[in-house]
Amino acid sequence: MGRARQPIWWAGVGVMCIGFLVHGFSLSIGSLTVVQPVQVVQIVYAVAIDACLRKRPASRADWTGAALIVAGLVAFMLALQPAPTSRPTSRGCGSLPR
Repeated sequence: MGRARQPIWWAGVGVMCIGFLVHGFSLSIGSLTVVQPVQVVQIVYAVAIDACLRKRPASRADWTGAALIVAGLVAFMLALQPAPTSRPTSRGCGSLPR
């Protein structure tokens, strides 16, 4: 219960909620095979940001985990080979198809 009284904790919860909304929005306009890997990369960024905030280098285990995430993501992308989606463009409200 101690953390719930700290404003920085609530700021983190707020940023997390905004992240979920942005993720949902990006899924509405993009393919899951493109959006989800971008979401996974944030874990790698978190290692570097945490090291900067704590003003000490990340541990070998942290970097090993980050490297494994990147390797898995590369393997996933190579196996999947996502193609750009072709979505019909909107012609505006009330326009008739040609």
